[in-house]
Amino acid sequence: MSDLTQRLRAWAHDERLGHGPLLLDAAAEIERLRDIISPGDAAAYEEGMAALLARCEAAEARLAKAERDEDQLIKERDYAEKMADKLADAIAALTGVDIGEHSSGNCPWHEALEAADEAIAASSADDAPGGGRGCDENW
Repeated sequence: MSDLTQRLRAWAHDERLGHGPLLLDAAAEIERLRDIISPGDAAAYEEGMAALLARCEAAEARLAKAERDEDQLIKERDYAEKMADKLADAIAALTGVDIGEHSSGNCPWHEALEAADEAIAASSADDAPGGGRGCDENW
């Protein structure tokens, strides 16, 4: 049994790939061809299959990295959402505004931002000369 057929048989038992029977058939076909074609043709066929297998292994490695990256991205998104929820709750507590719950018609983050903007605007008006009255009243 060649190194290639051993690798194909090992891959056939990797359930994540889901191509066990196909890979076992390929390994059997390589062994069958070794018996009926010239050694040079068998070697060329085996080299081609080895190259194809190397491409599959490289694709599997890229897929594994993409899955790790996806997991990390999901963790980062979940953390950002948790922090946005905490920030919105803190703004609601400071402003006394009911920001509501997440729904298709409500975004508490948006509501909290509007409440913060209104509180800042009110605070700025209170800090203006005359305690928030218009400029012409003070001059």
